[in-house]
Amino acid sequence: MGIYVEGEDGEPARPDFDIDTISLLLGENFSAFAYCKDWDAFLKYQNIFPGEYPEVQASLRHFLGDVGCIKYVPKFFVLNIEPPETKGGTILTPTQLPKFFADKGFDLHAPVDAILDNMVSYEWEEPEGSPEDWIPREDITSGKTMCQKFQGPYLKNEVNDLDQLEADGVAAGYFYYTIDSFKGENAQKEREEFRQVFEKELIEKAGPDSVKIVGEANGKKYDYVEVLAWNSKKVIDVAEAFFKSSSKCMAYFRTFKRTAEYLLLTD
Repeated sequence: MGIYVEGEDGEPARPDFDIDTISLLLGENFSAFAYCKDWDAFLKYQNIFPGEYPEVQASLRHFLGDVGCIKYVPKFFVLNIEPPETKGGTILTPTQLPKFFADKGFDLHAPVDAILDNMVSYEWEEPEGSPEDWIPREDITSGKTMCQKFQGPYLKNEVNDLDQLEADGVAAGYFYYTIDSFKGENAQKEREEFRQVFEKELIEKAGPDSVKIVGEANGKKYDYVEVLAWNSKKVIDVAEAFFKSSSKCMAYFRTFKRTAEYLLLTD
């Protein structure tokens, strides 16, 4: 199996290589470090070393599948040297990966929601700078989530796995809405009740086969509800109707991808 893409003018062609010429070092928590001498010219030109390279990572999906890559290989880096034999790591070729994980009892054919972690509560320090400069989620002070693997890359503007999930028809994202209409000593209680009503509406009207609530958060500007959506249009239609009928706040939807545009749900 090889991968080849013609280069642009003045750029070395993306390499054609045999998949089993790749040496993979699986380190702590199964982060993958890969080396192939056939990549050198192209990746040096691209100034990739060392770093993450989605086109190379895509070749691993052929063997592990989307869920397997997302759930079991949290980080993937390209190296410019042959990975050394180490006491704490395992060196394999990509074709050996399925058996390696299967022997450890990992299910490479699990459903998409298998990528979720256990629900974890967290608190963040109050954000710095002016509120006008905060992007969505930078204002968060506390919350709970089952999708920590998307939060970090989103805030750091790093590569994540959302493109592949979206190609499979699944949207990992969040609804967020303004909170300045909640005032007085009961404001926090009212915010929680409003969010509970919204979450209940999503599940009941969109259906549990269309959406799963995977987290929520409190912010200084917005409150948040995190979701996995298998039928994005249906889920967004339900949310849009809810927020328009409440007339309580401005509401939006956005995926866990910094380059994605937000979707305004209210006028």
